[in-house]
Amino acid sequence: MSPGRQVGSEGGAIVNITSISAHASTPLLAYAPGKAAVASLTACLAAVRRRFYELAAAGPAPIASEALQRIAELYRIEDDIRGRSAEQRRAMRQEKSRLIVAELEPWPRKKLGPISQKTKLAEAIRYTLSRWDGLSRFLDDGRIEIASNTVERSIRLIALNRKNALFAGSDGGAKHWAVIASLIETCKLNGVEPLGYLADVLTRIVNGHPTARSTISSRGPTSALPSSGPWPENIAYDSALPVSLGQAPVIPPPPPCL
Repeated sequence: MSPGRQVGSEGGAIVNITSISAHASTPLLAYAPGKAAVASLTACLAAVRRRFYELAAAGPAPIASEALQRIAELYRIEDDIRGRSAEQRRAMRQEKSRLIVAELEPWPRKKLGPISQKTKLAEAIRYTLSRWDGLSRFLDDGRIEIASNTVERSIRLIALNRKNALFAGSDGGAKHWAVIASLIETCKLNGVEPLGYLADVLTRIVNGHPTARSTISSRGPTSALPSSGPWPENIAYDSALPVSLGQAPVIPPPPPCL
């Protein structure tokens, strides 16, 4: 599952799109207790492809191989439209991908009947069909990715570090660990060098940055005081040292012992 993100609004309401994979509890994310749906769930086509790929790689599997070929057609279209605007992506998907998806949906239903329901192939087909609404949602929204691989890659280092995180020392230490990990990954998603960013922020805090009076703008935190400059450009984070200050962090000496 990849984190939900607010991507737009419809009728004045915020629309949350959350990409999910295989966990059985993820449909519950779409609903708030006693309320209507609060998120639009999209399924990951890469998770579907992975199941058929494992069958095809293990030996002759004509149905799994055909499924991979059909999915590959969708990926080729996505390669062509990568980097374009949401409107352009939606238009291209309506023109090219919709027909492929329309033909793909009834095909596994026909293949499921004659085969044993206890096989891995039947399991892969049922997995696909049970998530069909989420798998096809990308056709009508150019903001939705066809797969959650990008997000999964961004959290891979955190997943690999899970055993180390068992030794955080305390619940508080684990929470702090999670905060730092979130900051680092957010920097990466926004093209900001994490070490330089954190060095700059911590330097400002140590040097008395008025956090209580700071405001948030489109460029990041800026102080309400007239004497404070704007939050530095991303280029300022190309170095580990806070370029905006032009010096290493200034740490005040400890108070004298009485």
